[in-house]
Order: sequence, then C-alpha cells, then structure tokens
Amino acid sequence: MKAFNLTAMNCGNPPSLPRDKGQLASIQASAESYTACARDYYKLVSMQLEGLMKLIEGADVAMRDAVLDKLRDSKQAMAVQLDPAVAFVKDYEALKAM
Repeated sequence: MKAFNLTAMNCGNPPSLPRDKGQLASIQASAESYTACARDYYKLVSMQLEGLMKLIEGADVAMRDAVLDKLRDSKQAMAVQLDPAVAFVKDYEALKAM
C-alpha cells in the first residue's frame, strides 16, 4: 500500500484557445490530441482506483483504512491534474459549438 502511487498525467499543457471559432482550425490538431490524452488518462486512473478498491474486499481493518487513505489521496491528486483538462475540454467544446 505504501508503494501505490497514482500515475501522473503526461499530456503536456493544453493549447491556448483562440477568441473565435474562425481561428479554431489553427489549434484543432493539438486540441484534439490533448483532449484524447486527458480522456485516456482518466480511463487509466479509473482502472487503477478500481484495482485499489478490490483490495478492500476481505481485508482486515488496518488494510481497509490504508486503502481508503490511498483512495482519498489519489482522488485529490487526480483532481489537481484533471481539473485544468476538464476546463479546457469544456471551453474547447463550447468554442466548437459556436
């Protein structure tokens, strides 16, 4: 349990969004790549957390407490990494829909 660490997101920085949809084509490839990377990261982290949850089944109290602590810490770490990605995807999708 002590060795468990959540995988870090390695998508780089999101591209800067243009002010209007007319300029969207200039960043579309990098925006799609960043969006796909963030979604893949979310899937990977979800699998890691599900695996961690399976350790609770049949575990003693100390193990359950350790798993719950790791889940809490991992959730916070995931939020720190995914919050900017979620904001970017939301803004990008809104710009595309204009």
